[in-house]
Amino acid sequence: MNGDYEAAERYLMIPDALDRPWLEYATLVRFAEKTGRLAPVKKHLPLLISNAIASGDIAPVDSLIIYASNLAPLLLKIEDWKALETLYRDHPELATDPTTYRPLVSMLIKQDDLTAAIDLIEEMYRHGVVNYRTLDSTHEWLPLARNQRWVRLLYEAKLKWDNEEPARKARVLSKVMRKRAPEWELPNPEGSMVKLTDLRGKIVILDFWATWCGPCRRLMPVLNQWMQKQMPEGVVVISINVWETDTDKALAYFQESNFAMKLLYGYDKLATAYGVEGIPHLAVIDREGFIRFEENGFDDNLADNLTYWTQFLLEQEK
Repeated sequence: MNGDYEAAERYLMIPDALDRPWLEYATLVRFAEKTGRLAPVKKHLPLLISNAIASGDIAPVDSLIIYASNLAPLLLKIEDWKALETLYRDHPELATDPTTYRPLVSMLIKQDDLTAAIDLIEEMYRHGVVNYRTLDSTHEWLPLARNQRWVRLLYEAKLKWDNEEPARKARVLSKVMRKRAPEWELPNPEGSMVKLTDLRGKIVILDFWATWCGPCRRLMPVLNQWMQKQMPEGVVVISINVWETDTDKALAYFQESNFAMKLLYGYDKLATAYGVEGIPHLAVIDREGFIRFEENGFDDNLADNLTYWTQFLLEQEK
């Protein structure tokens, strides 16, 4: 087996490996997670970032943060603490940027250094990187619950969160829009076709996603929990799988996660029609077929936002 991994690594190290139509960056990530071998990621990630800079997709000033945000979670996954510490030591700007602290916090918790972990989380909280929802719902941080500093931070964050709720709700609803949702007819895993027009009279929440997308995997359990505990009647939630080379992976992920969302298989032109430039991407469609709210990426306030959006549309359309 080790010989197979070595042969695979040599192949993945070919300079133009990512030009092969069957190979994606996500393949390198899965290989690193399974084997602990990071050389292919370290070789190709800077090239991908350089190409993104050249095409204007990212700014040069953001390149280090993007590099670290991709590499650090891998180092955490394979528990290479020395390499993770070296990454931050060799790039002091990372160690002073609270937006990059999550992998360090997780490492410190695994090492049972709870005091140092809370130090970093408190700095993240002061800089607005995390809020009460993040503190209360991040599963990896559960071991902190026995620490009195953590209990106090959680209490103070909850008071602040509750006091700011009216302003937060107003800010979310201020982004309301009204544009016709592109029509579609898409297959589900059983092979039946589902049409958007068949859902008229219901509020439809579309979640564009892929299995290789880390933020999508953070969003979907939250979306699923909201459906099970808070979703009002008259709402349908559909996860549209896009930008996936193997749709069997999407079905397997859905089945193992036991999600309540309806799974449909999308295509690139549909994502483009909905203005999807990155995933996850949410589109909230009213009963008449108009997009009223959109959200790109994963927001820690997702559950609240879903409630604000659906309540607004249900009350407006009474």
